Amino acid sequence: MYDVNTPYDGPLYQDAYITQGQAAIYLQDQIKWNRFTLVLSGRNDWVNLVANNRIGPSLGRDDSKFSGRAGLIYNFDNGLAPYASYATSYNPVVGINAYGELQLPETAGQSEVGVKYQPPGLDARFGIALFDLKRKNALTTDPNNTFFQTQNGEVTSRGVKLEAVANITRDFKVVASYTNYELFVSKDLDPTLIGTVPTAKPREVASLWMDYTFREGWLDCFGFGGGVRYIGSSFADTANTLTVPSVVLGDLAAHYEWANNWRAAINVANIADTAYVASCGFVTSCFYGDRRRITGSLSYKW
Repeated sequence: MYDVNTPYDGPLYQDAYITQGQAAIYLQDQIKWNRFTLVLSGRNDWVNLVANNRIGPSLGRDDSKFSGRAGLIYNFDNGLAPYASYATSYNPVVGINAYGELQLPETAGQSEVGVKYQPPGLDARFGIALFDLKRKNALTTDPNNTFFQTQNGEVTSRGVKLEAVANITRDFKVVASYTNYELFVSKDLDPTLIGTVPTAKPREVASLWMDYTFREGWLDCFGFGGGVRYIGSSFADTANTLTVPSVVLGDLAAHYEWANNWRAAINVANIADTAYVASCGFVTSCFYGDRRRITGSLSYKW
């Protein structure tokens, strides 16, 4: 025998829908002078955001924001290419906070310096970079009401990233990357959060992928690949007392090409079908990562 559900007779929790209209114009120019290359780009966004609330006052806001990028690189004869860049970004956020207010757009600014290296006579490139990224109005789970998200004042992410892409032979390719973040809240109305690490953000990620294609015999044009991904630990609470463990995942792929244009492939992500927690926005708001996922594809290029 089943119990009878008691009808809910309290106030409506939420009954609203949000619409967004966005238009933008983007311009870019690339200038070369001797061994220097300068890239300049600019974009302006116009956004209209309307929250139609059926149980309270409706909200609306019009935003106009410019963002841009500037990058300069110098190419030496020995394959070294130092560079520096600065970029800003603008990302409108669709949502309402626990107080019934429209979320503010997220903005960011990133400085980066680094060196790229392409060894003469070798089909490979390597890179190392130092970066400093500041995000304003970044979303995070509201600790006072986990059904909603709130926005931090400013989150700083600085660190180092390494990458390598090499065609060891015509048929054997290797791709590797590693990034280490120093991630912390740098500004907030709540002073106790300053210096803490935002939730759901790993501070270390790495990956390695290798792929080989046969070019003769009965396996001609057949290839396979495999790799591993490392996702570092993150925090599940703003006080940084609860940790989401790190995880290592394996991936496999097989592919076949014919007639110089057709390619069929099967990709298997998380080959071991590992069950793991990908992130926690709060102690009561955690999400599992994808289990084993098999994807087939057929493509034609011209």
